[in-house]
Amino acid sequence: CSYGGNSFNDGNNVSGGQTAGQNWDTALLNFSAAHFGTAEERNYSFWSIIALAPFNPDPNNGKPYGDPHPPDDQIAPIITAECTPSAVDPGTGYQQLSIMTGGYRYPTCGLDYTDIFTLMAHGVIEGAQVACEFEIPDPPPGETLDLETVQVEYSSGDTVVTTFSQVASLAECTATSFYIEGNLIKLCPEACDTVQQDEDAKINILFGCELVVD
Repeated sequence: CSYGGNSFNDGNNVSGGQTAGQNWDTALLNFSAAHFGTAEERNYSFWSIIALAPFNPDPNNGKPYGDPHPPDDQIAPIITAECTPSAVDPGTGYQQLSIMTGGYRYPTCGLDYTDIFTLMAHGVIEGAQVACEFEIPDPPPGETLDLETVQVEYSSGDTVVTTFSQVASLAECTATSFYIEGNLIKLCPEACDTVQQDEDAKINILFGCELVVD
């Protein structure tokens, strides 16, 4: 396929798949690094259900299509062999993307995708992190938000850990502070690291309104 002047044809072979996958990844990261990350630290993983041959099939134990191919090109490299029946193409470009981004691969030919969907669900849970940027909402009708009163409350589970203090800019950040930039409330880098390392983290944003006396 092609998009925006870029061609992503894997040619149904290994080298073509490597090139197509790398080009697709580069185009995606260039489109929005803020959303998808960088080549060194991606914010996405690409999982493939395609017509490739099974990995470690074990028909005697009810697994004719084996286990999901792990994202490791030493253990499970790109292959051109296809599953049966009804395979079309091995999706070598998709395989490259899965290997590059930590996604698993599984054959389309069977009717039971429980194993890969279970892995995918675990990946979503493990990869879920609390956000570090929050849009400032619109105030109630007839009122104006007082941004100087903003408080960011960090809880772990049901326990309030701390209330982050507001600083004027990124340059003044501390480990327990946040700042406002444009229409965004942003946790300072160290504060962001703290909450994202906490699986039970919750963030509550508290606002005050300006008092207008007629």
